[in-house]
Amino acid sequence: MGRKNESICLFILFGISFLLVVSTSSAGIFSREEAGTTGATFLKIEAGARPVAMGGAFVAVADDANTTYWNPAGLAQLEDREITAMHNEWLEGIRYEFLGYVQPMKSEKRVHGFGASVMALYTTGLEERTTETIEPEGTFAAYDIAVAGGYARKVGKSVCIGANLKLIHQKIEDETAWSGAVDIGLLYTLSGPRRKVTRGKLQLGFAVQNIGPGIKFIEDSDPLPLNIRAGIARTLELKSIESKLTLAFDVNAPVDNVPNGHFGTEFVYGKMKDIELAARVGYKTNTIKDLNALSGLSTGAGFLWKRLAIDYVWVPYGDLGNTHRISLTLKL
Repeated sequence: MGRKNESICLFILFGISFLLVVSTSSAGIFSREEAGTTGATFLKIEAGARPVAMGGAFVAVADDANTTYWNPAGLAQLEDREITAMHNEWLEGIRYEFLGYVQPMKSEKRVHGFGASVMALYTTGLEERTTETIEPEGTFAAYDIAVAGGYARKVGKSVCIGANLKLIHQKIEDETAWSGAVDIGLLYTLSGPRRKVTRGKLQLGFAVQNIGPGIKFIEDSDPLPLNIRAGIARTLELKSIESKLTLAFDVNAPVDNVPNGHFGTEFVYGKMKDIELAARVGYKTNTIKDLNALSGLSTGAGFLWKRLAIDYVWVPYGDLGNTHRISLTLKL
């Protein structure tokens, strides 16, 4: 019965993704000519210092409190309650914050989990001008916020499915806009190698983000930044040095640009009492054409003491400058 349920879930989710790709492709999107045509673009900014350090290759990893952003299906594979907070010094004085909480639940009949998150982008001190004046008439602020709640459950032995429901709000000076969206996700776990030195797992991940009706300022309505993610992740447990190595690869298909690749690796050294040290490197292809080859790079580090983790990532954006993210995560 479990295998049957797994097959049904896989069929439904891949069927949904196929219909989305066919319908949007027939409309002439998923191309570079569509860049800049979506609204609520802050939803594209990736959450969590750890996933970003891995190049955004996280849809098949999805194993911490950041999973509410990357793949809601990951809520069903977590072992602990977690809360995470991230601060992002973005470009041109813009700041981005992310707060996430996950609550795994298990019973004799069901393995499932809940999650909630808030993401916010804000800037202040913008100069207010009109076409009739040269000097600024004052300043104003702008902010974007999205609140999400997610649920996931395990179906059979190998499949987790999940979904997020989002409420989106934007404000520029006195103008506001509201919208809603849904994310859906899937994780499929395969058994990995079981040798004397290593053992591990192989996971496939899939998510469709920001399925919604669009967002409207005044009279103009823009579509939400729909994005389809698919990826694979291999985790190896290196028993001889009590460490773990994760390799991940994602393909993203954003509705307003061409598909792009994301590569990431994480090495966690755990042969110290109560302490783990992590080194991460990633690369993504979606920025290199508009900026330069170095702009696709990300690198970061992590420090875990007992149940408290601090993660940092540095991401360059060519002439636009560098960005820095730091996350604090606590297992409760």
